[in-house]
Amino acid sequence: MANAGGQNGDEVLLSEEDVVHLTEQVARLSDAGVLLPSGLRALGEEQPSRRVRSVLNQLADRVEGGEPLDQALESLRSQVPGHLRGIVVSGMRTGRLSQMLGHYAAYANVGSDLRKRLLLDLTYPFLCWCMAFALVGFLLGGIGYKFGEIYKDFGVPLPFITRLIVQTSQVVRTYWWVPVNLVALVAVLFVLARLALGAAERFSLIANIPFLGRVWRWTSLAEWCHLLALLVEDEVPLSEGVTLAGDGVCDADVGRASRFMGQDLEHGLSLSQAVGRAGLFPSGLERMLNWAESNRGLPEALHMAGELFESRARAQSAVVNTVSTVLTVLFILQAVGVVVVFLFVPMITLISKLSG
Repeated sequence: MANAGGQNGDEVLLSEEDVVHLTEQVARLSDAGVLLPSGLRALGEEQPSRRVRSVLNQLADRVEGGEPLDQALESLRSQVPGHLRGIVVSGMRTGRLSQMLGHYAAYANVGSDLRKRLLLDLTYPFLCWCMAFALVGFLLGGIGYKFGEIYKDFGVPLPFITRLIVQTSQVVRTYWWVPVNLVALVAVLFVLARLALGAAERFSLIANIPFLGRVWRWTSLAEWCHLLALLVEDEVPLSEGVTLAGDGVCDADVGRASRFMGQDLEHGLSLSQAVGRAGLFPSGLERMLNWAESNRGLPEALHMAGELFESRARAQSAVVNTVSTVLTVLFILQAVGVVVVFLFVPMITLISKLSG
């Protein structure tokens, strides 16, 4: 990243986690009343993230050079997302910078924690699936094939399922390279997706996966509602706040919908009408916002909607974890059980034949 002295030209937009971490650090300084330039430098030395450390040092250089914090952030627009700059500007204008940043960090952590929790919950079933496929492959390609040769040499009649298992084992031994190449292809596609698509586009793809993607989408909507509520509380113009909230959510679909809603608001529509026209949000949110606009309780209604979306995301995460674990156990028991049982059943006939 480029600092004030131009020592580093790697200007990369901060990741979602980096933004949350940077926000927490600046909020701590503002709340403690520490002299900003020296505090930013001290925090920069403690940061494990090179990107956050670079931004903090650049901010310190610019603030020490006489720039206000909001202007310093604006000069780093290629690295600091627009919604964070908007929160800082509004917070400095109203004198509630530390509170605004603290609330933003808390709400942003909710989405990050939900996604991490889901990934951790899915790690065990994923590893079990990998082990199950490896075990079934070993049974088919190794043991199954040898059992088939033995039964063939002794002329043992085989049940249909055993014949099917033996034929499958022959296919596995002959075409073992197909699943290996498929795994390699998936790995290559994953790397290409990370290189070609930004985080928001990748999150949008995941959010559109049936069943699993709902966790991502509910989480994105929860973050959007909380962030917009903060901006509305700090008197940011609603059309601008909606666009900034969309930019602050790591979901390309939500970002696009927010930009369209910002245009609708500029043309005189209410927020509830714009949400209804976007087609991305649940119908209940439109009704809730319509009531809030009539009763001047828009920030409270947005925070309430964010909490509802959080609850849905947590519930969906629990369902995904339970279903994936149950399916994994059933697959292992059935696949391994069927292969082992029907490979050994003809062995009884063979032993009887040899002993008789």
